[in-house]
Amino acid sequence: MQDIIYDLILNERSGKLSDSEADRLRAWRDAAVENEENYEKINRSLDDYILVDRFESIDIDHAWANVERRLVVKPKIIAIRRYVVAAACAIFVGIFALLAVLRNLDHSSTNELTSVLERKMDQHTTAYIQLADGTKMDLNTEQGTLHLENGLTLGNNSEGVLHMDVDDRATDGTQWVDIIVPKGSSYQLVLNDGTKVFLNAESKLHYPLRFASTHRDVDLSGEALFEVAKNPNAPFSVNSNGMRTRVLGTTFNVSSYPEDRVQHITLVEGKVEVAKSDKAYILSPGEQFLTEGSKSRVQDVDTELYTSWTRGTVRFQGMKLEDMVLKIQRWYDVDFAFQDPSTKSLRFTGAFDRTARLGDLLTVIESMTNVRFTEQGGVIKVQKK
Repeated sequence: MQDIIYDLILNERSGKLSDSEADRLRAWRDAAVENEENYEKINRSLDDYILVDRFESIDIDHAWANVERRLVVKPKIIAIRRYVVAAACAIFVGIFALLAVLRNLDHSSTNELTSVLERKMDQHTTAYIQLADGTKMDLNTEQGTLHLENGLTLGNNSEGVLHMDVDDRATDGTQWVDIIVPKGSSYQLVLNDGTKVFLNAESKLHYPLRFASTHRDVDLSGEALFEVAKNPNAPFSVNSNGMRTRVLGTTFNVSSYPEDRVQHITLVEGKVEVAKSDKAYILSPGEQFLTEGSKSRVQDVDTELYTSWTRGTVRFQGMKLEDMVLKIQRWYDVDFAFQDPSTKSLRFTGAFDRTARLGDLLTVIESMTNVRFTEQGGVIKVQKK
């Protein structure tokens, strides 16, 4: 009975619960107070999973044995069964293997890695503002409302989102500022026109204190999600590493880190025009403009893979380990070094919460593959086992 209930809860969370199964689960929950408490405990434990699955075939027996060896306390309520993992690994699209309960991981035996792996993403919401005269301020330490001599007023709303207002001293397009987000952080702000911007780690947004009446231009290095305020008389444009994205009012994500092999612009809603190398591409919702070297193309994508980071979940599908490591470096403010180039081409599909410990994430990757992570002088080395 215990295994059946667990299966019903898994189906419920994945949206695959039939009407009859829903009735059965509800009847079990209503039958006793203890059952409802167990239901809540199971869901809380599932929320603490790192969900990761390898894109290619893996040795299920080896992976599961590694995970079980790291479990300090075996859950009394949840019986995680090996065949669940095997099934998830067999079907990688939309299914992620449940491989480790974070609360029960033996952190003391997580290979040779040190305290650097205690780090979590978004442990800071640090950002800096740099004015045209070179003045730089830490937005995390400034409290209340600031009135600056250049006509700029800074303040945070109840959710900690930065708002800016300007007076007549900040004329159209003459004063620009930078919002700089370091590694290991993220930041949200609202521009003067009402456009919302979510900045990811190691990103910089360069924009005027007041937009012109006929156009709204910003420059981006890194990654950001834009929810553009509508203004048909003033198109909104994002310049990012040789790409120019032009919109009237829409939601889209731009990832244009200079060091990344692949850069892309993903449209969530509305319509955008992307210009690169004298060519223009029109995107519809659910489409992505992708450029790699001198090659560019438009493809259909699941936009959740490219926007879920703004809501606290990191998703990736068929991503090479070398690309995944670049993202992890920014999120956790840590450096990696590949000792064996062949490991760079390994591909992974999965998702995990942005509050996960770095050590837990790497432990799960180790458990599924022949990759091993070791730390030396603050640098995490990637090598074959």
